[in-house]
Amino acid sequence: MAIGNKVVRGNTVEEQLRSIDAVLASYQRRDLIKKVAVAPCVVPIFGSVISPDAGEAFIRFLSPCNGELTSVYSRMVGRRNVDIKVSVESAGGGAHKILTIGDGLRNEKVKYPVLAGDFITVTFMSAASSTMPAPEVPLDISLSVLFAVDPQAADMRKVLLSEV
Repeated sequence: MAIGNKVVRGNTVEEQLRSIDAVLASYQRRDLIKKVAVAPCVVPIFGSVISPDAGEAFIRFLSPCNGELTSVYSRMVGRRNVDIKVSVESAGGGAHKILTIGDGLRNEKVKYPVLAGDFITVTFMSAASSTMPAPEVPLDISLSVLFAVDPQAADMRKVLLSEV
């Protein structure tokens, strides 16, 4: 006796139950769902400055949780490349990286670990510390930094795959 799409086989109830047991046993041996694609929690941090002064910080961000800075997107209206400093300061010290941005839209991949309570600052470098002469100060700098939240800091919830 076959039911529906012939998953249950057998003429007697006992044969049908053995058939169902065989199907269930085969599901236990299979790797039905080992991986599920999830989108990481990424927060954009952004700011802009018009006619910046030397040493002017135009992004300030206090990290609420552990994570990582992953990308720096920049758009500048100006004549030449300029240097910006991305600093991560914590109670135990700090670290920074000098990035050179230029005219137009650019993207640079970075990998900065950030702890909860770290203070992130993006500063326009002075003409003296930069490769550009003083008269060529850019007119407009916009910057966006992507902050990827550590999955262990995220609010984890169990949901059914049908709810995703």
